[in-house]
Amino acid sequence: MKTSLDFDHAMTAIRDAGITILEAARATAGAAGVEAEIVLLETMERRVSDILVEKARELGCDPIVIGRHGQRGLVALLFLGSVAGRVARLPNASVLLVGKH
Repeated sequence: MKTSLDFDHAMTAIRDAGITILEAARATAGAAGVEAEIVLLETMERRVSDILVEKARELGCDPIVIGRHGQRGLVALLFLGSVAGRVARLPNASVLLVGKH
């Protein structure tokens, strides 16, 4: 039987793995002369896109740079409602979508 401890353990592992990836990205950005800040946001009740835009506005980020999977074309991305697509469609938000290269 799964317990809330299993869920908590899984969430901690996911969060830690994400932080490791973000720290490496921040180091790469820093080496290129770009200042980057890691902000951890968690939600179980609100859309991730809404929280991202809210935090970006709070921090004065412009534009919002967000990656897209690249598994679908840009048209599909904007119509199928991924997080990047929802952020790109929000009013009053400058957004740069970055695909895999």
